[in-house]
Amino acid sequence: LAKFGHKFNAKTYLALNTLLYDNEVDDAIKIAHEAYNAGVDAIIIQDLGLIEAGLPPIPIHASTQMHNDSLEKVKFLENVGFSRVVLPREFSLSEIENISQNSDIEIEFFVHGALCVSYSGQCYLSAERGRRSANRGACAQPCRLAWNVLDKSKQFLLENSHILSLKDFRLDYELKNLLKAGVMSLKIEGRLKNISYVKNIVAHYRQVLDKLLDNREFGKASSGKVYFDFTPDPEKSFNRQFTQLNINGIIADIANTAGPKSMGKFLGKTIENRDNYLIINTKEKAIAGDGICWIDKSGNIIGSEIYKVEGNKIYARRIETCMPGTEVFRNKDLNFENELNRNKTERLIDVEIGVKFGKQIALSATDEDKNRVEIILENSFDEALNAEKAISTIKEQFSKAGGTIFSINNVKIEGDEIAFIRISELNSIRRNLLQQLEDKRLENYKREYGGKISYPQYIDKEILHYHNVLNNYAKTFYEKCGSQVVEMAPEFEHNYENVALMTTHHCIKYSLGRCTIKYNPKPLILAPSDPEFISDGENTYKLSYDCKNCRMKIFKYE
Repeated sequence: LAKFGHKFNAKTYLALNTLLYDNEVDDAIKIAHEAYNAGVDAIIIQDLGLIEAGLPPIPIHASTQMHNDSLEKVKFLENVGFSRVVLPREFSLSEIENISQNSDIEIEFFVHGALCVSYSGQCYLSAERGRRSANRGACAQPCRLAWNVLDKSKQFLLENSHILSLKDFRLDYELKNLLKAGVMSLKIEGRLKNISYVKNIVAHYRQVLDKLLDNREFGKASSGKVYFDFTPDPEKSFNRQFTQLNINGIIADIANTAGPKSMGKFLGKTIENRDNYLIINTKEKAIAGDGICWIDKSGNIIGSEIYKVEGNKIYARRIETCMPGTEVFRNKDLNFENELNRNKTERLIDVEIGVKFGKQIALSATDEDKNRVEIILENSFDEALNAEKAISTIKEQFSKAGGTIFSINNVKIEGDEIAFIRISELNSIRRNLLQQLEDKRLENYKREYGGKISYPQYIDKEILHYHNVLNNYAKTFYEKCGSQVVEMAPEFEHNYENVALMTTHHCIKYSLGRCTIKYNPKPLILAPSDPEFISDGENTYKLSYDCKNCRMKIFKYE
């Protein structure tokens, strides 16, 4: 993978961003060294113990799991020796810009995909409920469940609501602003996503980004141009509807309370429901095998599969709740899925081939990055009886590059003594020339290496549970940075008493229109009817509001 990426000047990163117990660190370090030897360009980490345990001389990136939520934290990581930091998805453009303007570290930011309701690295709810730690890649996603929201007297404010299940992130319309703010790497969340999702979403952002690059306002890091044979559309892939979160300021409507299932793309409104078929006001063509869904009167997502289409009649089962006026979405577009499965998308690097005739024949290939190779042949070929036809044949054969990473954008022929060369020989020469150019690209690839690790003073004197120290290597690291480890990570002894099981920018109080700062400034105290608990029917958790910092926390409640 690394070698393939390097042919395009593209970097390959390895994610090792999980917390480790002491008996796992050696294996992780072994993986890091194997990755380095394989040509991987950087390692993304969460556990600072890996630095202390002996990483290879490779650039290290600070995962968003490190909770990089302040300029002070980012500057600390920069001084340690990190080359890049992944900022929290909760950040606004102004917060990103502040980090960029006041540090020299590379900035990476999420632009699309599923959203954790909690700050990454600050969620222990899954671990507390079933020892499936989000910090160790095993999150059971309890936030996607239906919850009851209760007031101080345990009266229901909401019942069976997916109040913690956020919509999916989408920032394609903000790419230019993100780049101007200092983001130099765009991150697409991809946990458990299938190949069709990856093709569609990456292709969409590639096209949006290329339009910005065509204006030469920004520079592209990798080489080549991508050629698509389908039209990307993010709404046709898995999505829980979309939100921009806080990128342009805090908004209330960021949860899809109907549920965590995919909604897909809006198809139209129901005009008629005739028990076994629907008539939908739409210009789109639905086919048998498509999936449709809608939100019923109880606020739940209901889905069905189309089994027959006759004219404007769409036949599907279990459609009794899809009454006239209901918005219908297509969450499975069979034609689009088949198109993605057939697609021949490829990335190709522009190349110019030169042929100069004389006593010798000089053949060269120069790519868009100015990599150049040359083959010199003795001109022992017969002179072409028809020079014009010979030139046409050479151009035709040398314009082919199928099966390679190249696209021939020009064939330049010079000289008067045009030779007659058989097509089979021309093809052999072309293959040899392009293979040498591919090898030259790998040879000229400039790999970056990790710098020296330092131990600057950490911003907190005491290291508490939310710093996520799970092994002695991490403990030693913080001690070298002048801090005392008072508490280990909650996963250390599976102790979640007095631990904020979730710290989130998503505030239930704000979502319900009860924010005293935003809507009706009052002293920062809870009214009796404000949301104070959430419950799944078996477990109850207490809500705590840090209004000054606009954060909500969830604690275990007995």
